[in-house]
Amino acid sequence: MRGALANAAAGEESDTVRCRVIAARERQLGRAGCINSVLGGSSIQSHCRLAPGDQELLGTAMEYLGLSARAYYRRILRVA
Repeated sequence: MRGALANAAAGEESDTVRCRVIAARERQLGRAGCINSVLGGSSIQSHCRLAPGDQELLGTAMEYLGLSARAYYRRILRVA
């Protein structure tokens, strides 16, 4: 394990990731007035809509992975 970590390819710089996270939070605040992690059920449905093709793909993935409706609303859409 230690060798695998030592030989792993370098990832993104922390500053690059930080900038991307800040930009995502700003989009969330502008869209819904709060960050996705605190959205309630009805807010998730109104602010985190997926295109029909994306809904179909996600439905297929949920069936394949055995994910529940709760996972869909409480976890997946918040991240999306």
